[in-house]
Amino acid sequence: MSQGAQQPAPRPRVANVEIPGENLSLNEMLRVMDVAREMGRDRATAEKMFQQEGVRAQIREKLLRSARLSGDQVTEAEIDAAIDQYFAGLNVYQDPPLNFNKMLAYAWIWSRYLTAAAGAVAAMVAMIWFLFFSSVAPLNPAVQSRKSLAEKVAQAEGLSQQIKAIAEDPAALQRAASLQAQVLSADAGNQAVAVTAIQQLKDLHQQLATEYDIRIVSGGTAASMLHREARNDQTGRYRTAGYYVVVEAVSPEGTVLTLPIRNAETGRVDRVDRWAERVPKEVYDRLAEDKRSDGVLNETEFSQKQRGRMEPVIRLPGPAGEPITLSAQLTQLDVPR
Repeated sequence: MSQGAQQPAPRPRVANVEIPGENLSLNEMLRVMDVAREMGRDRATAEKMFQQEGVRAQIREKLLRSARLSGDQVTEAEIDAAIDQYFAGLNVYQDPPLNFNKMLAYAWIWSRYLTAAAGAVAAMVAMIWFLFFSSVAPLNPAVQSRKSLAEKVAQAEGLSQQIKAIAEDPAALQRAASLQAQVLSADAGNQAVAVTAIQQLKDLHQQLATEYDIRIVSGGTAASMLHREARNDQTGRYRTAGYYVVVEAVSPEGTVLTLPIRNAETGRVDRVDRWAERVPKEVYDRLAEDKRSDGVLNETEFSQKQRGRMEPVIRLPGPAGEPITLSAQLTQLDVPR
């Protein structure tokens, strides 16, 4: 028989039949390898467990033999419990004892967190110092009181300098110095005196800076003069008797101003835009004759308030030609406006 005749004929392949595992993809082959690898690990674990059981049996046998030789009254259950306890703690992790090297190792491991914690603590300490103990300390009442008083002292100094720049009246300078001294002597815990003094400095500065003319009202139906009896028969109230002229303050721009005027009848300071000034009877008669002549009062200048002065300068002449002297003012007038 020839060699070619001895070889078996190839098995015919069935059409459209795929043998399992014939056309595995790369991912499928990797999964198969993972399964095989996991099976190998499980087998190794099982073998180790079987070996451990053998070791347990050997230890148990040795302990029983040793107990019989030494005459110890130990039961098999106690030996099994001791073996179980031994194997239970065989692979338990225990921290090494604390020493300097271990502390350095922990410090290195936690260095980033320790640095962050130290930075946070430092920032907190700095914030607390700033809020409560620094020179500004916005949350420290005592520091804020001292700061507020220092601001008021500076404000009073500024107002005093402004007053000195425009004051032409020695009395104004003395008044400003007195008010500034009140601010300087104020207590940080009670600044009411300083607040009041600063407001008075502001009023004094405004008073000095304002300029206007006080004129006797004239024209139209408005009363220019009035004569007040000592007792009002209608109300039964006693009043400041005398002869008065009705006046108003007019700015250089022609605006009628509202001024604080002390009413001689009540002693109260009222802010009014028209009031009455008491004049001698001779002046009253002279002005009345002037107005009766043509219905218009020609002599209307009463006084002039100049910039830098506290009080107006009287311009209305008296009987002898000299300026009259102020004596009383009324703010509640019963005359037509």
